[in-house]
Amino acid sequence: MASRKGKLCLVESTEIERYLSRKFGFLPSDNQTAAILESYALKISDSYEAFTYHATKARTAESNAAMEDQLRFLFEKHENILAANPSGHCYGNTISYPDVVLYTLYNQAKLSNNTSLFNQSECRQIMKLVASLDSNEKIAAGIATVA
Repeated sequence: MASRKGKLCLVESTEIERYLSRKFGFLPSDNQTAAILESYALKISDSYEAFTYHATKARTAESNAAMEDQLRFLFEKHENILAANPSGHCYGNTISYPDVVLYTLYNQAKLSNNTSLFNQSECRQIMKLVASLDSNEKIAAGIATVA
């Protein structure tokens, strides 16, 4: 983080995401809960990195296997998190930072025709979250600008 003539200048994507998440209310003001949600988002980002590496760079059987392993691990952990909350979100009754990161991962996979692992049998709760966010015009429009 740097300051240029009194203006905030963020250059790393994760710090930009966190800043915007706080600014627009996707992270709660409670520091402990925010830290938990940030850890969820970072775990999703690990899968995102494996997906990106395979989809845009390597495209090998090994990178595909690593991506699938990473996504299945994410599904196994994240399905329980979403199932534990009756709203279908990671936290509370509204969209949170990890919800948006997960939705972005799904949409990137969709754009590159890599959604075969995102299915009702392996990630029912995640697909419910995706459907919920698909129906949110502001979120869907925002994701479309980066996809």
